[in-house]
Amino acid sequence: MKAIRTAIGSVEDVLMFFAAASFIAIMLIMSADVLFRYLFSSPLAWAFEVLTRYLMPAAFFFAVSYTLRRGEHLVVEIFHSMMPIKARSFLLGLLYIVATAIIAVICWMSIGTTLGSWRGGEQFVGAINWPVWTSHLIVATGTAVLTLRAVEITISLFIASATGVEPIRSSHAEEEAI
Repeated sequence: MKAIRTAIGSVEDVLMFFAAASFIAIMLIMSADVLFRYLFSSPLAWAFEVLTRYLMPAAFFFAVSYTLRRGEHLVVEIFHSMMPIKARSFLLGLLYIVATAIIAVICWMSIGTTLGSWRGGEQFVGAINWPVWTSHLIVATGTAVLTLRAVEITISLFIASATGVEPIRSSHAEEEAI
């Protein structure tokens, strides 16, 4: 299980690098677009398409699994700390089954959409005719890694519910210590 967790974590780290690079690129392109628009009356014709179809989806979908791994997503913990580890892990495991199924369906559908637009040679119409499948590939990649992470967490939770040992989680402090 540790090898699987490490492999998924390595992919998440690479995707997080690209998510961070996307944020930097978003800032640079937006700044350049504003500069060219107001100083030279010549905005970057391709900026909107690149920002909305590639960089913003990459910034989100490439970071979402990493965020789940680190436990930095929004959580409502009303009864969480009051429950024993076995019961808490079992109930969370059940909830993760539902969440994983939903994420897996989104992944499956985005893979189908990606393949369909690739086979069809679809292109966005704009300043530059960008291929549609590349934009869909970002969503498919991010949700595929998120699905794997959700499966790993689900299995860890059911192991914890059987053993009573808190599931191993990657925390911010652990990662900084490594």
